[in-house]
Amino acid sequence: MTDLAPAPVIAASDGGFDFLHTIKGPEFLAIYFGWFLVTFVTVMVLRSRGHDTPQVSLYGFFAFESLAVVRIVAGSAHGLHNWGFLIATMIFGGLFFILRAKHFEGGGSGPDSPDFGGSSSSCSSGGGGGGCGGGGGCGGCGGGGD
Repeated sequence: MTDLAPAPVIAASDGGFDFLHTIKGPEFLAIYFGWFLVTFVTVMVLRSRGHDTPQVSLYGFFAFESLAVVRIVAGSAHGLHNWGFLIATMIFGGLFFILRAKHFEGGGSGPDSPDFGGSSSSCSSGGGGGGCGGGGGCGGCGGGGD
């Protein structure tokens, strides 16, 4: 009978990722937490430098999750079977990439603030708006009211 795994999969499991099935679970979870910090900080830095797009969050999410998926595939092939903590960590850590904290902030009126259907206009009925970036299109920086 022939082997069902393709040759590249077999070759990859004997390479630099050999630790994925030889390292103990708690040690791998520590490495995985470090990987979370690396990927999450990278995503936050990219967001702060003007790359605040859903694609950046998705790339970070997939980079974070891919290490665990490879661990599960390689570990299962070598008889490992307790995945509860790893899967819980994947879910919990993945939520950080999917749920963006600024979506839950309210009251802002800048370009990075979400609009939840309300207007944050500071304009009174009597004139233009002072201050920068007030919602509702009531003037720009330094404009006076009356």
